[in-house]
Amino acid sequence: MGPLAAVGGISIADQSTRSLEAALNAICKEFGFPKGEASKWSPSKDHWMRDGLIDQRRTAFLHNVLLAAAEHDAVGLVVASDTTKRMATRQAVNHEQDVLVMALEHVDFIWKHNRSF
Repeated sequence: MGPLAAVGGISIADQSTRSLEAALNAICKEFGFPKGEASKWSPSKDHWMRDGLIDQRRTAFLHNVLLAAAEHDAVGLVVASDTTKRMATRQAVNHEQDVLVMALEHVDFIWKHNRSF
């Protein structure tokens, strides 16, 4: 498999957003985030998480975040494409656009049919 181009997101029911936000804030507090500091999947070199939350603690933090999302019925969508292979959509000019078009098509289908990811 070659390098990948990917896009993704999560779907959360309206009624779950406030309680999930509270759970995520509690997790950040538990792991010592400075007040107002956002969590990042891939923190930049000047972000608090880069040095303040490393190794097994970062793994535990991310595990807790994903567990909280699952407990609030969050559902993920990821579309990935091998950039050394053909694209799936004819209108795409590159693999990044290809995965974005595929993801948007899937989200459009979901909304039209009142389904979740």
